[in-house]
Amino acid sequence: MGDPAPDFEAPSTRGRVKLSELKDKWILLLTHPSGFNPVCTTEIIALSQRLDEFRKMGVEVFSICSGSLQSHIAWIRDVEEKYGLKILVPVVADPDNRIISLYGALDGKGSVSRSVFLIDPGSIVRFVVHYPAEVGRNIKELARVSKAFQTSIKAGLLAPANWEPGEPMVTPPPSTMDEAEKKVKDGAERWYLQRKQV
Repeated sequence: MGDPAPDFEAPSTRGRVKLSELKDKWILLLTHPSGFNPVCTTEIIALSQRLDEFRKMGVEVFSICSGSLQSHIAWIRDVEEKYGLKILVPVVADPDNRIISLYGALDGKGSVSRSVFLIDPGSIVRFVVHYPAEVGRNIKELARVSKAFQTSIKAGLLAPANWEPGEPMVTPPPSTMDEAEKKVKDGAERWYLQRKQV
């Protein structure tokens, strides 16, 4: 986290994707071990069902999946036919795991992890989480994290535990005794914990 996002250019189920052409946008990048995978299938469906929510936040969503473009097209067609849902999330083909490797999403055995990378408009990786193969990602939580980062950066505040959009955030901790005293005078819960409505 805090490092520049590695650039890449590759084909996807929705056309060619070049990360550097998406600068000035928030990007949610997910790595998938393979298509025709039960957990990956539930995730691509869940992503598609919430895609409008991400787009309203100005977040572009991409999947990077090990395997060929043709296999991903076949997988997405199968999902669309079976579930009657248009899959608009681009699935980037990474047959040799080059991009996945750039992002550090290979485990010690060389297997692809279910990783998530949130990249800010300055192309800095702000959030990284790796899920085990056995556990699917919570897409609602990824939307919450995306909104929390956007709100936090804009307001100069921090998101407390279980924060939801519209709820108060907290101010950064004081860095001097005077700042701590001011927080107390301003009615903070504690000198180090002060909530503020955005």
